[in-house]
Amino acid sequence: METRTTSTPAARRRGRRAAALIAAFGALALVAAACSNGGGTKTSAASGSSTPVTITSPAAGANVGESVTVKMDLGFPIGTPDTGRQHIHLHVDGSSQYTIAYKATQTLHLSPGQHTIVAVVANADHSETKEHSRPVAVEVAAGASSSGGASTTAATGGSGY
Repeated sequence: METRTTSTPAARRRGRRAAALIAAFGALALVAAACSNGGGTKTSAASGSSTPVTITSPAAGANVGESVTVKMDLGFPIGTPDTGRQHIHLHVDGSSQYTIAYKATQTLHLSPGQHTIVAVVANADHSETKEHSRPVAVEVAAGASSSGGASTTAATGGSGY
């Protein structure tokens, strides 16, 4: 004689809940994977393996005036601290002083001579991330002016790059 076991309605409900829970975690994992950039694109400053900010102007080795317009290619939106977005700290010659950029274009006022500019991604609280551009060296000519504009300079405890 064959014995059949039938599950109770409560056991079936528990099984369905477990299946629904597993499906929900699976869906969450898929959403997380879709939102991540996989480390190979410029869509996130936190990717760690790509450069989320590139200085596109001036070009490395350029001769510029004392007012230098720095243009950046960003892989993410930036803004002022009240937006909660990241922004850029432009460091010159490895100094702990930096110029804050809340837009992809910022003017620096530099003294004559050779200078190296690095764009460092900073959080809304001004703490710097490990993400930064490649250094761009420029030669500033005395008395020349390549662009005008104001800059905001602040001090930090360290450059972080």
